[in-house]
Amino acid sequence: MKNILVIGSTSKIAEACLRLWAVKKCEFFLVARNLKKNEILSESLKNLGAKNVYNYTMDLNHLNLHNKMYEDASTKLSNIDLVFIAHGTLPNQNDIQNDEKDILNTINTNAISVINLLTIIAR
Repeated sequence: MKNILVIGSTSKIAEACLRLWAVKKCEFFLVARNLKKNEILSESLKNLGAKNVYNYTMDLNHLNLHNKMYEDASTKLSNIDLVFIAHGTLPNQNDIQNDEKDILNTINTNAISVINLLTIIAR
């Protein structure tokens, strides 16, 4: 059994991986923006055999909250064996290419937040 932290747990890629791990009786700390979707996913994983599933809701663009999230995950799982980062956005380039604010938000979501998370996790 592994203790797995999944960031962006409601993405389709994360959900597919989680279902494979759930039948192996893994324990999960799921991080997503949408609590309702995360709760539905959690129930499904428990039905597949997951030992424990902890839900955590946050917007990963709030970099100042990353440390707390990781501390909470470490407390709940005691030992984190695997971190799976599957969060991000895929906007239509034509829709955002002339909007500096949207471009910067996308870079913050898909790059800066991931770099910050990895820096915290690597400590």
